[in-house]
Amino acid sequence: MDLKQTQVIVTGAASGLGRCFALNFAQAGASVLAFDMNEEGLHALVAEQPAIKTFKGSVANENDVKSAVAACKGISAASTASSTTPESS
Repeated sequence: MDLKQTQVIVTGAASGLGRCFALNFAQAGASVLAFDMNEEGLHALVAEQPAIKTFKGSVANENDVKSAVAACKGISAASTASSTTPESS
């Protein structure tokens, strides 16, 4: 499946199913923003797949969710404007 031109936010991405989803979406070409409270897990995820961008936060916090969506939009704009991948947060 080719998911280029697709932006995905994966919650719970530092471990378990969220981690698997993030890796698979990235492998299929999607721009992935991994969202989780576990900073160590997010770093490990990026070590395995450097194209994945991260956002440390909680889905229970409305401001974190709004910020993650804004960050995902930023990744989308940067990917469209340049062929290089923006650095992870």
